[in-house]
Amino acid sequence: LESLYGITGLLFRRTILERIKFHRQAAVNPIHLWHTRSTQNPAGIALSPSGEIAVTDFDTCVVNVWDANKVLTQLGGKGTAPGQFMSPCGIAFDESNNVVVADSENNRLQICSLLPGKPVRVIGKTDGTSFRCPTDVAYDGKGLWYVCDKGNSRIQVYSKDWNLRRTIAGPGHNAGQL
Repeated sequence: LESLYGITGLLFRRTILERIKFHRQAAVNPIHLWHTRSTQNPAGIALSPSGEIAVTDFDTCVVNVWDANKVLTQLGGKGTAPGQFMSPCGIAFDESNNVVVADSENNRLQICSLLPGKPVRVIGKTDGTSFRCPTDVAYDGKGLWYVCDKGNSRIQVYSKDWNLRRTIAGPGHNAGQL
């Protein structure tokens, strides 16, 4: 579990450094950038390979995609259909510039293209994967995805094509358990 915290901390530090770099280039106040009418309760943030920033909004159930100054596009809306979200949390980009969203209350992950903002794939519920409130997702850049599945008290590792590789931690109170 200690190595898991190391991975999470590294990913968090890298994300924060990317956010700081983005704000320095944009010359804007980061507080005002994320809390607008279009983003009321930001829950997750990710930087795309091409430089856009995607922010999940837990309350309005959307993903806002930003450049340095404005919202470029908005994905989703409240609901259960593919392309809609219920309390989206964590977010990451894949190598094809698609967003992967932890759609927590729908108990699934969704992969959506930025333009035209259409769902590419739904992972969970319908494909045999059983999530219960996934809250975060991270890509290591080497072909592995890490999913924090809060309701099942586990971290799962998936291959680039979303085949389960292993479970890092599971429920419990012993070392290596959550």
